[in-house]
Amino acid sequence: MKKFLLVFTTVAFVLAFAGQSHAAFGTYDLIRVVYDTSTTKYEAATSLYNASSDQQFAGTSNLTVGGGSDAFTGYTGTDWSTLYVAYFLYDGSNTDKRVWVSGTQAESSVARKYAGYFSNVQSILTTYTSAANGNSTVYIPQSSANGYVSRFDASPGTFGGFLSTGTGEASLSTMATLGYVDMNLYYFASGDNAGAGTKIATLRTMADGSTIINPTATPVPPGLLLLAPGLLGLIGLKRRVA
Repeated sequence: MKKFLLVFTTVAFVLAFAGQSHAAFGTYDLIRVVYDTSTTKYEAATSLYNASSDQQFAGTSNLTVGGGSDAFTGYTGTDWSTLYVAYFLYDGSNTDKRVWVSGTQAESSVARKYAGYFSNVQSILTTYTSAANGNSTVYIPQSSANGYVSRFDASPGTFGGFLSTGTGEASLSTMATLGYVDMNLYYFASGDNAGAGTKIATLRTMADGSTIINPTATPVPPGLLLLAPGLLGLIGLKRRVA
């Protein structure tokens, strides 16, 4: 866990990733938040992708965003078990009342909760924008009154009560064995109406710190990658013995 904390304490600002041309943490930006439940230190937020031209993600397939400076490398298997990830998107409108949030199962909204959701997101993104200074990744203390953990992660993490089912978040515990974690992005046409959200995208969080939007293939688990060279070696040994 020391390496995990080192990432947060030594990197205050990270350069925007290649191809990121929009202002970080702006409207229609897909935001990813990663935080550690075993500490109360920092949360890492990354502005991944601007969906202003494709708000339903209909034209997005196998798009990899983030990574590089956002990498999770250096974590041990036990570290992954305490990490959680969540995604959300904000359109800046208090009249359209549209919501985009992540989840691991079909998500439902609670009636007349949009006002709280809207004000919370505004506060969070204002904090991120100020701290990031134009960069795409920001690290802020979990104790910040206007961060994701304080505003949306009241146990269980239910986006401030906007969601009535699920948590909107996913554990990264399977990262050590699979190398990725999948969850969905749900869209609500109106936050004032109770009902299930519409799944509009699959979000795959990768161990290298990137996110794949609507992945088209399932990567080979790291364990199998390590097993393959061993099998080839046994085959070669058998041939030499023969």
